[in-house]
Amino acid sequence: MNLPDTLLQHKRQAERLFCACVLVIPDNIRHDCGWLDPKSFTDERYSKFWKAVMGGQDQYTAAIDNQIYNDLIDAGLEIVSSFAYPGFAQTIADDNFYLRLAEQAPKLAKTVIDRDKGKAKAIIDNLAKDAPDTGDNIVSTLDVAIKLGEAVEAERRAIKTHIVPLDHALGGFERETLTILAARPSMGKTALAFQFARSAASNGHKVLYCSIEMSAITLWARATCGALEISWRDVLDKNYSKLPGGNLDQFRAEAVNLAAIYNDTLLIDDSGRLTLDMIWQRVARYEPDFLVVDHQGLVSHGEVNPVKRAGMVAWGLKQMGKEFEIPVLMLQQLNRGVETRDNKRPVMSDLRESGELEEIADTVIFIYRDDYYTMPENPPKVSDTELIIAKHRSGTRNQGVRVDYHLPRQWFYRKGDI
Repeated sequence: MNLPDTLLQHKRQAERLFCACVLVIPDNIRHDCGWLDPKSFTDERYSKFWKAVMGGQDQYTAAIDNQIYNDLIDAGLEIVSSFAYPGFAQTIADDNFYLRLAEQAPKLAKTVIDRDKGKAKAIIDNLAKDAPDTGDNIVSTLDVAIKLGEAVEAERRAIKTHIVPLDHALGGFERETLTILAARPSMGKTALAFQFARSAASNGHKVLYCSIEMSAITLWARATCGALEISWRDVLDKNYSKLPGGNLDQFRAEAVNLAAIYNDTLLIDDSGRLTLDMIWQRVARYEPDFLVVDHQGLVSHGEVNPVKRAGMVAWGLKQMGKEFEIPVLMLQQLNRGVETRDNKRPVMSDLRESGELEEIADTVIFIYRDDYYTMPENPPKVSDTELIIAKHRSGTRNQGVRVDYHLPRQWFYRKGDI
């Protein structure tokens, strides 16, 4: 097989996979890849399909009209994620240029042999014009410096946790980064993550909280119970003797009062079987300032290898953060190995399906509570808790931040604030 044939085969596969992505998230791709000329496609069916979708036609109708629907469904099974489309688009543009190079190479060689400088320059100039333009704007370091100064001055670069010592250690959740919050079950992951979300929302930041594990009603019930310092179990059991006022009236009122604090800045998505593509679509639609995913292990994905799967989910969420310029917080379980040791403070290797997670995450925070393991006869109302910053790409790693976790309130405080 010669070079042009190899390029054509490679290019056709990229066209096929790109169009499979378009079938799933056409709006995103229309927005991001409008620079890709349908004339760059080798396969006329895919070219017509992309041209139709760019023109606003329904993607399914366009696929059926061009008799590629079944092919694109099959191609979709070969893709790690539909938001891999920028790479496929770039490959199409690059291979189209390389084919032009291969086509013009003999002519250019002849001008060299003939020592015809004019024709050689004309061929080179035409090839330069054909170089792929992806529409990406490469900025100078001066542009970056100006934007950085503006972002820092306007306090837009990070979303604060509003736990003062944690903000001192982290500087807040930086935009375009992925933070992993990890702990053993019932250690307080969801409580802390939802506290971060609520604090950001109450300060005017729009937050999208993807609650895959817990329903929105249960999540909000926990927040309401925390505000009243009552047990959700007692509410479900209608144990009125333990409820304020001896009935559910104050509980209902508090649920509404809490919602009024956040208005439309706190969005909760409790859809089952959320995929990366679905999360991407929601972020594109609602344009949040902060994304929380609870938790990684429940994000639906076709990869069966758990280590690879965890890495792909983390990588996908990190790319969302970069694409939409938002911080992403991903919750993660710790493996059982931590409970077999005398020293139960978690370390990086305790991350379940750790593998690539350590490398991909910008920040990793562990929650550690001694009383979780000692299980005292009379459990404390306030738990002495350590937030361990095991990794921090922009700061010091292996820092410990001491806080108090008020269990009835489901809220973390800096020491001395309770």
